[in-house]
Amino acid sequence: MSDNGRSVRRRPVPIAATLGLLVALVSAAPVAAGRPEVTRSINNHFHVEQHFPADYACGPYGWGVTEISEGNEHFVVVDDGAKLTLTYGETFRITAVPDDPAIPPNTRQGTDALTFVLQRDGDVMFHESFHDFGPAAWDPDAQIRFVTTFTTRDGEVQVDHSIENDMPPPGC
Repeated sequence: MSDNGRSVRRRPVPIAATLGLLVALVSAAPVAAGRPEVTRSINNHFHVEQHFPADYACGPYGWGVTEISEGNEHFVVVDDGAKLTLTYGETFRITAVPDDPAIPPNTRQGTDALTFVLQRDGDVMFHESFHDFGPAAWDPDAQIRFVTTFTTRDGEVQVDHSIENDMPPPGC
């Protein structure tokens, strides 16, 4: 994007700011008939480094590792007056550098997509689809996939469906 020819870089919305925005939007009066209110946050080329200590309870490959995650994320909030819809999408590539220099680094990639819909009457629909394709501590040939959808009606949570593949063992 540009602003009078200058490049404008967007920053990720911190969790507290996101929750604050969500509360403000839910408690605000419904949008007048017409165009919905749309808020976007785009973070292209994010870079996050995390260290995970060795945990052999997770499997025979549970050595310590530093993961360097890079990718793009998009967060969109749409308030049409009747419901509030939040969507989040992320594509990433992770370079895993084991603490043990005898173990070579590896690279994997994945995606995460979420949709969250709040009805003004309090009902909620949530759906997430997560994929992380690459070696895991419990399975060097892992193809981690997680898909779930749940709703709440009258305050009661109902799981519509949940699909899991190559997930970590219990306690990991």
